[in-house]
Amino acid sequence: MVSYSSQHLSVRLGLVGIKSDHDETCSIASDISNADTDRIVRSTFPSPSPPNSPSPNFSAFDNNNNDNNSDKRLLDSAYISCFHTAKVFDFDQTLFQSPLPNPALWDPSFIGILTSWAYCGTGWWHNPGTLEMGPDIEASLWDGWWNEAIVEKVRESSEDPGCLTILLTGRNGPTFGQKLVSMIQSKGLDFDLIVTKPTTVALLDPSLSPASKRASRKAPAGSASKPVEEYLKVHTFNTKHDFLYNVLYEYPAIRTMHLWDDRPCQIAKFRQAGQEWLDKKMLDHFEITVVQESMVYLDPQREIDLVLAMVKANNRQVDIEEQGGPFLVPGVGAAPRTRPELRDRKIWDPYETYVPQKRHRIEVTRIVRYTGVMFSEAVQRIMRDKLGGGSHPQDQHNHTLLFQHHINNHGNSNLHDSTTPWVDRPLVLRGQDLGKWVVPDDLHVTLCLGTGTPEYLESIGGLGATVLVEVESVGELENRIWALKVKEMNLGVLSGGDGEQGAQDDDTREVRIVAPNGELYSTLDALRAAYISRPSTVASLSSSPVSSPTTRTPSIQDHQEATQSSTHAGLDIPLDLVDLDRLGHIVLKKEETTPHITMAYDRLNGTRAMDSGKITQWEPLTDTQGQPCPYRLVFVGTVAEKLLLGMKARKSAQVSKAEVSLGNLIKSLTGDKTISGKEMGEMIQAVKEEMEKMSVENRLANEERIMTIVHDVCDRHETKKLLSHHNSPCASTGTNTPTIAIHE
Repeated sequence: MVSYSSQHLSVRLGLVGIKSDHDETCSIASDISNADTDRIVRSTFPSPSPPNSPSPNFSAFDNNNNDNNSDKRLLDSAYISCFHTAKVFDFDQTLFQSPLPNPALWDPSFIGILTSWAYCGTGWWHNPGTLEMGPDIEASLWDGWWNEAIVEKVRESSEDPGCLTILLTGRNGPTFGQKLVSMIQSKGLDFDLIVTKPTTVALLDPSLSPASKRASRKAPAGSASKPVEEYLKVHTFNTKHDFLYNVLYEYPAIRTMHLWDDRPCQIAKFRQAGQEWLDKKMLDHFEITVVQESMVYLDPQREIDLVLAMVKANNRQVDIEEQGGPFLVPGVGAAPRTRPELRDRKIWDPYETYVPQKRHRIEVTRIVRYTGVMFSEAVQRIMRDKLGGGSHPQDQHNHTLLFQHHINNHGNSNLHDSTTPWVDRPLVLRGQDLGKWVVPDDLHVTLCLGTGTPEYLESIGGLGATVLVEVESVGELENRIWALKVKEMNLGVLSGGDGEQGAQDDDTREVRIVAPNGELYSTLDALRAAYISRPSTVASLSSSPVSSPTTRTPSIQDHQEATQSSTHAGLDIPLDLVDLDRLGHIVLKKEETTPHITMAYDRLNGTRAMDSGKITQWEPLTDTQGQPCPYRLVFVGTVAEKLLLGMKARKSAQVSKAEVSLGNLIKSLTGDKTISGKEMGEMIQAVKEEMEKMSVENRLANEERIMTIVHDVCDRHETKKLLSHHNSPCASTGTNTPTIAIHE
């Protein structure tokens, strides 16, 4: 067991605050003390110094376990004299696979609301329940949730006497501090410092608040305006940036810094900070390792219960505000302070403020995300294993990585005649390690977004119709996404007849029909014979990808917070049935698009699944030896609607004028104040398109949701820059050459 004892990082800091008038009250110090949380640094900012004191300390939890042998190593000059390298690890999606809202459950627009800080209760990242994964998982010490490759790097660092080992997270300390220490301790990891974000927002003095001053100027002459409650936003990157500066000032012998992080936008900013440290001769080498792992999610029903509890809490807060009660502002703390040496660094500039807005009542309902051809889980597993997988051993390292799913034989043995894939990837992707690419949870053919009109549904055969989908070719876009081009199978070929349909098709290859239960057939007659009068193996199967032949999508109908499903979205379509007397059709609502199945994409490169619609170049199907595929591959699917949980839309008045400056938000989040022209225009347009898709109006009340959208757009933009700087050393010579490197 790792010994956790009180640690204080002594730094020479001044009394510089956001407002000089607040210097006497800008403390981030905490009175909290706990035996299990002795090494967690509660702040990247100092407590107020006694008069004439040159060395205020970071505030840390104290160890009250009466252990007289407590480790005081950071106070031991011999221990710290060995430091030459700082190794800094992020927590969420880096060291630990912290769950995000599951896109297989929630509509994307609702995920934006959940993860925004001030729209649904305390928001996802301030809710302790997001790290409460159930007694079984916690009893296993979160087995399967740790990024073991990063865990090993932490162990190597902590065993190296020359390394200062730091966990640096944007998690709010007062909310998550003790939980993080407990988790770290359970894993047996030994950090010198566990640093959390001390505050999310700081309340500004109403007499100095810009919003109060504006209200005062607008007030009628002779009348006093009511002070406006206004807060300073404390962003995660600024907090980390300030802390790492302090580390370098405190330990000048450290000449190398290595960071592990997952967020592209922050990585781009860290690269800029690292270059600054190199230019100022504060470091000789700066390195960033970009971490990207497959997402891991909470148990679906547990997640639904958690989110509905957040919605219920939000609606209670609405009631409080309607009765004249106070606003709910999560993560309030004291204003940040920094040291004199950093006065001109503008680490906290531009200062962003937040004026609380009245919350809106949230009503959860089921939403149709798209209508398409869906496939059973057995068919999807075969697609992942046999179409572009298997032949690349590097993709088999971890069960969560690409194309690694095992096929359940469902009582048949003909699927296991060979482990060789039937079809290889696009040519440029062959031989590449795509282990960290994202494989969609739900392989499908999108026919139209949302639900179709009655006329359109009739043209595709109606919900529940069986569709015979033939894989025609493969394609990719810019080495960052690949897909299968598909078409509706010629019925005459499958029937084995020589009618008009059969005569028009001169492809004489053997046909492989993959049925919903995973069995293979060579003709339509054989498939019909197997399924005629055959009862379903389950009563019904939801179109949600979290469903399986024995489980249904978790329901919200037993919760008072949820509304009754609408008629079209409430229909559960069985995906394990074959009705050859009611065949559907692949008819896309947008005629200019190509029917396809998105197989995998590079999220690190800012790619999204929808980008597969931009693929225009397609290649013939070939096997792993580069020979033409000897089979015609047909997968049996079903016309169904993708059902997700989301927020029932509210009616709102049209807004004629934009209230939030998208350009200013982009400059703030990228840290690039010079961005302009075409580059800025493209990013603003991308933000507007996302806002339109999510029905987010440009209003001050939606600022947090808009910021979430801007964050995603900036991440995609910065990853392109990031890759252009991949492993680029500084142009210099000599034994102490300053270098900066970025690794995937």
